[in-house]
Amino acid sequence: MTRIFKIIRLFGHVITGFYLYIRYFYRTNPELQGFSSHQLALIKQWFDHILNILNIKVISSLNMATDKPKIYVSNHISWLDIIVIGHILSLRFIAKSEIANWPMISRLAAKSGTIFIRRGKISDLTKISQRVKQVMSLNESVAFFPEGKTSEGHSILPIYSGLFQVAIDTGANVIPLILSYDDGCYPAKKLPFVGEQSFMANVWAVTGVKRIKVYLDCGQEISPESKTRKVIANEVSQKMSAVLLKRFAS
Repeated sequence: MTRIFKIIRLFGHVITGFYLYIRYFYRTNPELQGFSSHQLALIKQWFDHILNILNIKVISSLNMATDKPKIYVSNHISWLDIIVIGHILSLRFIAKSEIANWPMISRLAAKSGTIFIRRGKISDLTKISQRVKQVMSLNESVAFFPEGKTSEGHSILPIYSGLFQVAIDTGANVIPLILSYDDGCYPAKKLPFVGEQSFMANVWAVTGVKRIKVYLDCGQEISPESKTRKVIANEVSQKMSAVLLKRFAS
């Protein structure tokens, strides 16, 4: 499939997302109610179709069995990370507030339950904790990227501890997720969305890759009981780094 054809299909798929939004999500207030099984299936199918368009194969070691909501945290390499995780897990993302200003995508993100936070605003943590408690009362999990920015995927960046207050406040266990990409080179060279590259420039790079493999690994679950935010962040960093090194060595 040519690059241009992939881009046309992606654009058409975003339009399909708006159709689904109007038909199935318009009257849904994700702040007050959970998603139906049908709505969750539609969200997953939307993510799955993007993977199909881009010829992305996901290889996951994640055990999805869970008895209660969790907090998933992942390293961050690309906008594809959300698509890959959403393909495997039904959950809500905590994302930077800048996304709320993105044309088209912002509305889809909000209606799929994304929780927006302003970076560097400690005052937002109380509000976010309250929102996450509401989400978990609906038996839904959440996910966020504690590095705070994307990387080339060669290692784990310093982990910010602020949002781990959510784990302490809710008592939810934290599960580290570790992503790595293969675009013909491993780790991938063309896919990372880093530096001053624009979103469209990265889409152009991604659509130029013939086949993509994504490895989604899982670290050991972390309990927040009797721990500070920094202790949890350090544990997450150590477990992510260990799993990533093991993946590179395999």
